[in-house]
Amino acid sequence: GDYVLQDSLLPGNGIIAIKKSNKNLLWICTSEHGLYCFQNGKLLRHFTETSGLPSNNGRTLQLNEENAWFGTDKGLVKIIYDNGIFHLQKYSTSDGLASNIINSIYVDSNIVYLGTPEGLCYFDERKIETNSFCNLVLTRAGIGDSTVDFSDKYVLPGGERFVVEF
Repeated sequence: GDYVLQDSLLPGNGIIAIKKSNKNLLWICTSEHGLYCFQNGKLLRHFTETSGLPSNNGRTLQLNEENAWFGTDKGLVKIIYDNGIFHLQKYSTSDGLASNIINSIYVDSNIVYLGTPEGLCYFDERKIETNSFCNLVLTRAGIGDSTVDFSDKYVLPGGERFVVEF
């Protein structure tokens, strides 16, 4: 038969995967527009970079219990649905993943297996630390056109230009 695109819930979206949870949540992974979650035909949430995803470019989707695992080209996200509230937990190379490009996901209890361009990697989500750190080194600071000494304390008047380089 013919398929009519104008009746689509998500016209113009490249659909990568569709999964339905035990609690009747319909998860839809798209190639460029993030992740959608529907329940009983109504949109509950549209997840994008603005709402906490590392990327809108979905590559894979896996459900485990009521949790959705969303693989992107910039990392992995676990979305926990708890009594109408969504919680996001992000994982990336800074947490020890072999790659931020996640092509496939399989979850067995607390062990998460990931297919990446670097090969297969896995982790026990109970043991991984997800506190990403940025080791930023300040190399120069300036007020106006003058470089300042980091050991001194400065109070800037309103409207003063402040420059930081790293």
